[in-house]
Amino acid sequence: MLTASETALQLLDIAELRRTRAVLRHEVSQATHWRRIIRARLDLTVARAVLPSRLGLEITDQVSPETLSMLPAFGDLLAAARRPGDAFAVDDLLRLRAAEKSLGEYEAQVRRALMQATDVLVERLEAVRAVP
Repeated sequence: MLTASETALQLLDIAELRRTRAVLRHEVSQATHWRRIIRARLDLTVARAVLPSRLGLEITDQVSPETLSMLPAFGDLLAAARRPGDAFAVDDLLRLRAAEKSLGEYEAQVRRALMQATDVLVERLEAVRAVP
């Protein structure tokens, strides 16, 4: 038995199916982009929660002074990692994880709809080609 969305797809002509696929492909792209943004925020939140220690303190005998001079000042690194006004609190983790999960589920459903539309379009094109 066909679902409501599959039945609706069966009623579309080839041009409408192509348009439907284009819209669904765009939506998948947008959902993927949002997921990348949320994942990046998650990564930053975790990374900012526990910053690494000061660089270069324990390797002064293993590298040249020129190498050590390439290192940005620790205060500059801290300022770059934690800008005033940034709200990357650890409390955001639950909210970000929930958003990533929801976006993932949404993206999966849109991908399923895209596959259904593709299947119907392929069937329709094969039927047209089979007509003598």
